[in-house]
Amino acid sequence: MKVPNGEKTLASKLHYPDGLRVVLFASGRGSNAQVLMELSKKLTNFHIVAVATDHSNAPVVHKANEYGIDVIINEKVKGQSKLEYEALWVEKLSELSHHMGLLCGYMKILGPTFLNYYWCSNQSIYKLINIHPSLLPAYPGLDAYRRAFENRDSISGVTLHLVDEEVDSGAILMQESFERVDDEAFESFEQRGLKLEHILFPKLIQKILTEGVEI
Repeated sequence: MKVPNGEKTLASKLHYPDGLRVVLFASGRGSNAQVLMELSKKLTNFHIVAVATDHSNAPVVHKANEYGIDVIINEKVKGQSKLEYEALWVEKLSELSHHMGLLCGYMKILGPTFLNYYWCSNQSIYKLINIHPSLLPAYPGLDAYRRAFENRDSISGVTLHLVDEEVDSGAILMQESFERVDDEAFESFEQRGLKLEHILFPKLIQKILTEGVEI
């Protein structure tokens, strides 16, 4: 991975006081990606070098175009192995100068080829952050809000975590919760979770830029 000069990180902390350059990964509507695009317009030291997607017709593509951000599209084709597909990602990403990748609803499970591209040996982490709609370790994987709602959990929440080889099991960087409302419909429950996501991701980025975040 091409990494710009000026990175100042400690083994136990993510901290980029001189600026952070990222690639956003998204597969669908890109609402969290859009929140980060908006943040990049407000902060001079937070730069989105590209939005990467596996769907050419994803709404996030149109949002990136509106913000004047480059888009990288890598759709998996029939008969293509995971190794071949991820090798193509690495080829495309290698052309970009950035510090890390931010997963904003990227719906593919990452394999070793993709992960190893983001491996940071001096910190022993993958430089990838994912947002997940639950208070991990509860409800890893798909449909987390739905599962929490159907289980009638009184509290749910949002987690930002580092990516590792397992599904939604990496080191937790930030979490916040919200309470369930009596007789609440699922749509309301989900929307309140999404609203929290849109607050939490920018909050984490700003903390990484200022005081840093412990790993």
